[in-house]
Amino acid sequence: MNVLTPENNSFDMDLVTEHIPEEMYCVLDLSPNGESDFYFRHILNTVSFNSISADLQIGEKIIQVPLGWQIMLGDEETGMVEMCTIENILNMKEPKAFVYNPIRSMYPKFEPVKVLRVFALTTKWQIPMLPKKNLLCVPLHSGENPPCVYFADENEKIQDLYLGV
Repeated sequence: MNVLTPENNSFDMDLVTEHIPEEMYCVLDLSPNGESDFYFRHILNTVSFNSISADLQIGEKIIQVPLGWQIMLGDEETGMVEMCTIENILNMKEPKAFVYNPIRSMYPKFEPVKVLRVFALTTKWQIPMLPKKNLLCVPLHSGENPPCVYFADENEKIQDLYLGV
């Protein structure tokens, strides 16, 4: 799993070992006690887990994510965004992922998203430990200035948002 760094690069979380890395990761903080915004946090703790995974095609890019996660979807015409489980994407008509690089993007894009395949065998995942109501910013490709999508654990209760785009 890749995360976005303040240098606007993709960082592979599989490179994290028992030593605390210098890299930071990006989140969209939607906690109710403050203003919603993008923040970079230090990777102090990680969570490792095994999960069935799915390949998602977002625009022209393909990424693999845990099947039990939620992705931020949006509607360009209304500016509304909502969280949707990966499984529910299978039942939706033309879902669009909210795609936004918090460092370089002026406006979000809304790219078509579809589940290409679900893997029966579990995959080992390692991610930063996320505070409650924080969405993980996941780059769609490695390298500089990647477009990013936003994910949360399936147990997070994130309310729909109006972006006013």
